Amino acid sequence: MQVLIVADDLTGALDSAVAFAKRGLRCRVARRPSEVGAALSAQPDVLAVSTASREADAAWARSAVAEVLASTAGFRPRMFFKKVDSRLKGHVAAELHAMAEGAGAASALVAPAVPAQGRIVKDLHVVGTGVAAPIDIAATCSGSGLQLTIPDTASDLDLDAALAVLAGEPRPLLVGAAGLAAALARQLVPECPALPATNLPAPLLLAVGSRDPITLGQLAVLKAAKGAMDLTDAGSPGPDAIGPAWLLQLRTAPDGLDGHEVGAAFAAAVEELLLARGVKTLFACGGETADAILGRLGAGVLTVEGEFLPGVPVASTIVNGRPLRVVTKSGGFGDPDTLLSVARAVEQDDGTARDE
Repeated sequence: MQVLIVADDLTGALDSAVAFAKRGLRCRVARRPSEVGAALSAQPDVLAVSTASREADAAWARSAVAEVLASTAGFRPRMFFKKVDSRLKGHVAAELHAMAEGAGAASALVAPAVPAQGRIVKDLHVVGTGVAAPIDIAATCSGSGLQLTIPDTASDLDLDAALAVLAGEPRPLLVGAAGLAAALARQLVPECPALPATNLPAPLLLAVGSRDPITLGQLAVLKAAKGAMDLTDAGSPGPDAIGPAWLLQLRTAPDGLDGHEVGAAFAAAVEELLLARGVKTLFACGGETADAILGRLGAGVLTVEGEFLPGVPVASTIVNGRPLRVVTKSGGFGDPDTLLSVARAVEQDDGTARDE
């Protein structure tokens, strides 16, 4: 195994693993630490594991990371990568401490910049797009027990240079987001093979659980376009079909249900529609949404295949003995026409793309 990636949510695991899949490496994602054994059976070059710990307490997060490291002890990778949110959400210090103990690391290169999204590191702080006030990286990582190197990284070239400095030396723990993952993939596979385009077979189900303003804007573009799908509330899995695609949106929370119960109800509605209509491609928008749906479907391991758009990874899994293509997008990411692009790209049974 070349790289072990430990992320605190599913979309983070997919977003980082896809950088390696795009360069021809075999990548598997385990939805939970308990699925690590099944993922390793495929002997991947890169294994990414979601601990689903961002919203948990710090002790639970530390325990989940330790479980991943213990489960992979017999498959010691060349490099350990702690995937963090580029705005350093979650229990960063606690999870780094567990990673350091499990990997036997004393130092870490910390580079959470994602230059493609306008988010960079300058003077030991995360700044840029979507960052209301500079985020102190050293303070956030305080208590990890690691000696930290935090370089300025304002571009992909800066990320490449930060990794190049480490060449020929004992590898520190790598800590970063999609930007650093892409830089590491470029270093491992300098000559990128020409990979075939990832297809999206019909029927397609777009399951949108995010309420982020960016996603709501993308839905507005989709609805305004010719042939856009009607929306339905969670718990009413019966939207009208327009061509080979349907859209199911979580719009309001039923009275008396907390966030977890709402997510579970939405996942159940998605499962009912997906199985009833023979869906072959699932587009899940929102990290918690994707995780809840895949859990409901019993999909514990995903094979990462590539990207549909930058930041929109495509994976595959098996549900009820049948292959399912899974496309994911975080709620606060993407251009206004992202959802419309997915709806238009789905293939007809004859292999041709839709023409809206």
